[in-house]
Amino acid sequence: MAMADALRRVSHCQSALAVFPGVSHSSQMLLNWTERVQVARKGLARLSADGGTPLAEAVNAVLPGLMSRRVDRRILFVITD
Repeated sequence: MAMADALRRVSHCQSALAVFPGVSHSSQMLLNWTERVQVARKGLARLSADGGTPLAEAVNAVLPGLMSRRVDRRILFVITD
């Protein structure tokens, strides 16, 4: 959340936040590209870390949305427990 907030303050930089709570759950967008960071706070507070993130599936889930952005550069940060 702090990283998304910091990136929003950089000129011409957009960010989104997706979570992958574990193998039994699907991915969830907590913050879309145009939403304010405060929107994601409630969803983030409901998450718990249990070490069950399917990392390859998580990356594959967000890549199409990232690659469809019409921008010069794209960066994917992966933060896991």
